[in-house]
Amino acid sequence: MPEKWSSEQGEDYETILHNYIEEYQKLVFGLVAIRRKKKISQATLASRIDQSVRTISSFENIDHIPRTTWIVQYAIAIGARIHIEELPDTPPLGLS
Repeated sequence: MPEKWSSEQGEDYETILHNYIEEYQKLVFGLVAIRRKKKISQATLASRIDQSVRTISSFENIDHIPRTTWIVQYAIAIGARIHIEELPDTPPLGLS
């Protein structure tokens, strides 16, 4: 944990970390929902991105946090796009 976390919003580190975790869960659960909606099995997806079913399962259960490039591969393989948007009136956060 960093020695000091600064935020123009005055949030503490635990609150910020909680928000990051929540956003990550939304990302993962959204990708899983799309995979299931398209009826793509974990085995099929694993084959498409040259990974094991165990790796896919670990990611989907948030037991494993892969590299960003891996998450993008997952999205492309299920026909999804990851969308980033700016939050209006939200200052950047950082460590100091």
